[in-house]
Amino acid sequence: MDRDSSEPSLSKWQAKAYLGSEGDPMMVALKKGPSPVRSEVIRDPSVMSGDPVVRGTRVPAMTIVAYLRAGRTSREIFEDYPTLPVDGIDAVVAWADEELGPDWRDPVPAGHARP
Repeated sequence: MDRDSSEPSLSKWQAKAYLGSEGDPMMVALKKGPSPVRSEVIRDPSVMSGDPVVRGTRVPAMTIVAYLRAGRTSREIFEDYPTLPVDGIDAVVAWADEELGPDWRDPVPAGHARP
């Protein structure tokens, strides 16, 4: 997972809205704690018709693969999928290495489908 070192990690933070002492809304960033369960990609017929998803979400693994193939950053992925667990991208990368092979990150040429 490539990450620009100057880019803050959104995967470790979440925002919460609170009312301040005078009733004005304010946002507070809270650091996310590590998940007690390691993320993994699963297939469950009752979730997304059995397509591979990150456990505990409805985020398809192939959607994250498409983002990574397109060169999107972890930050962009977490902004678009805030329910994705902190280690969700790592879980998809491990799954893709096993299921799609070592060249899965190569972009698919227009008009061609992967086997």
